[in-house]
Amino acid sequence: MLNEINYEKHGNLSVLRKKKNLGLFSTRNYSDYTLEIAKKIIYKFKDSYVFYFTYEFYLRSGLYKYKDLNYSKVLIVDRNFFHHNLVKETDAQLLIEEYSDDKRINYLAKDLLILSFVSKILILEATKFSSNLKILYEIALEKSIDVYCLPGKLTDPSSYGTNKIIYEGGIPLFDFELLNS
Repeated sequence: MLNEINYEKHGNLSVLRKKKNLGLFSTRNYSDYTLEIAKKIIYKFKDSYVFYFTYEFYLRSGLYKYKDLNYSKVLIVDRNFFHHNLVKETDAQLLIEEYSDDKRINYLAKDLLILSFVSKILILEATKFSSNLKILYEIALEKSIDVYCLPGKLTDPSSYGTNKIIYEGGIPLFDFELLNS
């Protein structure tokens, strides 16, 4: 399945070999709070980390507008947007195309592909029904990848999954500096 995914290389690929890399994950309908935390993490660690995230997050978050970030990243792109100008003009070192029209397969394939690159992941939000993020967590544990989760309010449905993963052994991100360990 994963060998059918296309990719293009851009820029200085040596940055992808950094020891510090972080996959950012969230539900598709993330909150403004999640976006704020993700931006703070990216700004704080832009010089020491390679970030892996989806085109949807890149587009909806407005990260493409922040030219001063100048960080290295890998961008997972929906096949319909793979040759879009916004994608072509990004400073991503690696563009990976999702290969299937079945979004459920794409999300899981994309998540599993990111796990093959990263040493840490951060799950920002997950609902009770975020089965792909639950699978991602379990496979990350099998691969000895550190799994951080952003704790959330007990009354917030988008925090249920992250709070449950913390309960099951995920690392609660209560301080940004934890990502430096």
